[in-house]
Amino acid sequence: MPILLLLLSVLLAGCLPSTNPEQPKEPTEGYELEVSPGRLILSAIGSSSSLNATLRNNGESVSDGVFSWRSSNPAIVTVDDSGKVVAQGEGAAQIVVTANGISRKADVVVSFGAIEVQGSVLYQDKRYSTSGVLIDESYKPVRNAIVDVMDLTGNVMMSTQTDDEGQYTILVLPSEKYVVRVLAKSAIGMPYALEVRDFSGLLYGVTQNLDLTNPSSSTLVISHVSGFSAVYNIFDVMMVGSEFMQQQNVGSLPSLDVYWESGKGQATYFCSGFHSVYCTLGEGVYVLGGASGDSDEFDDDVLWHEFGHYVARYYSRDDSPGGCHVLSSTNLDLRLAWSEGWGDFFPAAVKHWLKNSPELKQRMSATDAASTSYIDLSGNFALISLDIASAPSHYVDAGSEVATANVLYRFMTNYGMRAVWEVMQGYMPSVAPANLEAFWDGWRAYQSPSSDQLYNLEAILGSRKIYYQHDEHESDDSIGSSSLLDLNKIQTHHLYRRDGQTDNDVVKMNLQAGKTYEIKTFGIRNGGDTHLRLLNADGAVLAENDDAADAPAYVAYDSRCRISRITNNGDALASKISFTPSQSGVYYAKVRTTEDPVPHPSAGRYGSYSITVTQP
Repeated sequence: MPILLLLLSVLLAGCLPSTNPEQPKEPTEGYELEVSPGRLILSAIGSSSSLNATLRNNGESVSDGVFSWRSSNPAIVTVDDSGKVVAQGEGAAQIVVTANGISRKADVVVSFGAIEVQGSVLYQDKRYSTSGVLIDESYKPVRNAIVDVMDLTGNVMMSTQTDDEGQYTILVLPSEKYVVRVLAKSAIGMPYALEVRDFSGLLYGVTQNLDLTNPSSSTLVISHVSGFSAVYNIFDVMMVGSEFMQQQNVGSLPSLDVYWESGKGQATYFCSGFHSVYCTLGEGVYVLGGASGDSDEFDDDVLWHEFGHYVARYYSRDDSPGGCHVLSSTNLDLRLAWSEGWGDFFPAAVKHWLKNSPELKQRMSATDAASTSYIDLSGNFALISLDIASAPSHYVDAGSEVATANVLYRFMTNYGMRAVWEVMQGYMPSVAPANLEAFWDGWRAYQSPSSDQLYNLEAILGSRKIYYQHDEHESDDSIGSSSLLDLNKIQTHHLYRRDGQTDNDVVKMNLQAGKTYEIKTFGIRNGGDTHLRLLNADGAVLAENDDAADAPAYVAYDSRCRISRITNNGDALASKISFTPSQSGVYYAKVRTTEDPVPHPSAGRYGSYSITVTQP
């Protein structure tokens, strides 16, 4: 029976009053109890429906509560221990659920004249290519979202939820008039809790009058014209991220709030807590919708990037100091490079999963060709379009977020996302700082790679000039096994030993009495921080140096960021000794990672360097 569409309006759900005048018991220790739907209508004796109850502690779903259910009138409806309600007679009753001393109620009406309404909710998406060119603006279902049925004054009469196809079914009474509202809030009972709010903290919802003479009014279409299709794309993208994490057996995800509002600026970021300027609503993902076209509400990769930070925060470890970073940087603080590299990898991992699941493929906004590309749109133009799987060769070093993302993606495609996540969740939280070195140590500890696998993994790292492996001089750990370093020659070493012990690289030099020599490390890569000692033939220390620079050279001006930032460049944490021997003979230079009690956190325990001896 098609219906006349009476009204389509967009409201902030927080503006609507509650329909439950009863003042339920409130938790004393941060617990709260939800029951959904808040009202049920049944149409026949013996018909049934189920109520869902969720107990949360400080917003997080918990399983330590025991739910008890009771009916206020068993002659009208009965309820079992699982919340299943069965109609026994025509009339009205209440179902009360209790857990941890908290009670909530749901109203139940049994009416033989009830009408079943089947509806659906759709939102308009943007599908695009690697170049950012718009392919179409097709409609997608708003999945697993709460649907409220309200009276004309905004009181919620009952609630249901959309299914995985965006469809919902409700029973209504023909004597009543209704408004249907879909909230940007995940349905109760889902293993994740998602909400999209504005910058005043109000939950988004889209409403439409329901005309019982026209069934088409039960289909709620959220177009770009409404101005709120962005809300439901953000909601769906975050839901896909949650579903992807369910594949990794993480259990229930902590609640995630996303804040978006048009015209609020041009930035997208994850906040782990309150900040008086950037994170005024506390923890969550902030999507600042700008007016210039560089808005991220339809940039799925940017949204998944921030979702990656969210899961790392709760299930792994993220020691990133934050700050300016650009994709071309190869000298980032290792903690920042790891955090952003994980964020760059995460969208490619999600799309890899979607692309290889025919039933899920339609949830990807980018084309198949773009499944490994990180795309950041500005209007119908790709501001960034970078293939994480085959990034250009200049993206190298553990100080590069792109190189880090490439390594993670290749580890995943070779050994599976489950293996990557086992290290992320099982090993990373126990170490500090979190960087690519720690992930590599965790991979070896958790995955116990065979010699062939180790060779393959080292090749993946080496393709990005990340050398967590022996160098050609690796037998040089002592004076007796040292190799000769001739004047003005260069040797390159990696500070790494497979057995996990500290690597000490020793080279011997023939020096002449009365001449001044400069022995130095340089060309530091992968966050290396060298400590240099000069030894005589008996192994006694004649001189030593940790950082050659008088000032902190690891802080340098970045013209792209227009600020000074921490860098791990070729000279930042290098070492240098000037020496004039009193006797001619053989001397030794010994290099290892810094012995500072508190080493600079931007660097690492490994790294590569070159060493030379010259006469200035």
